[in-house]
Amino acid sequence: MRAALRLFASKGYGAVGIREIALEAQVSTAALYHYMRTKEDLLLALMRDRMDRMIAVGRIARDEFDDPERQLVALVRVHIITHARFPDGVIDAEVRSLSPEARPGIVALRDEYEACWDAVLDAGLARDLFDVPQAKLARLALLEMCNGVIHWYRPRGDTRLNDIADAYAEMALALVRARRGNRSRRLADLRAPSSDHYAHLVSRVFTGTTRLD
Repeated sequence: MRAALRLFASKGYGAVGIREIALEAQVSTAALYHYMRTKEDLLLALMRDRMDRMIAVGRIARDEFDDPERQLVALVRVHIITHARFPDGVIDAEVRSLSPEARPGIVALRDEYEACWDAVLDAGLARDLFDVPQAKLARLALLEMCNGVIHWYRPRGDTRLNDIADAYAEMALALVRARRGNRSRRLADLRAPSSDHYAHLVSRVFTGTTRLD
């Protein structure tokens, strides 16, 4: 699975063959077929593992709090930290490579993760703490914003990952126009745990997953 993940991430699913995966994993093709019937089985296993962990870490982070503002900050931080530290696992683009029979299961897991965000946004709107025209559009904007980090983040860059997570959390609050009464809510107002807390949480949930150091 690690070998397939590296190859799929670097070359794309369609350009990788079973023999190449076996060579990368230093096993025979026969041994590989003993565990996986097809290349798609490997892709499915990787996608399920990734989405199961994303759902788990998102729910844990969200459920530590009752107020939508801190829940939103928690989701943004774990999403940023996860995608920056485990970029090889971001293979959403390969959903198009799945067969019609396999695709619905992965799409359902993706929908389950996005539902975590929808629940927080809906709660913020219901309690008049957020001010956006549509929760769905806000969720799409937030996820696209957070997903973009993988395209430019480098572990040895000038900005610490936790500082990036803090900055994006601040921007998320601004995007949904978080407020209490007539006063806008800022990250400093929330008394939320630091991004170190979420980095430890991500490490715990993603133990055993290929990471970028």
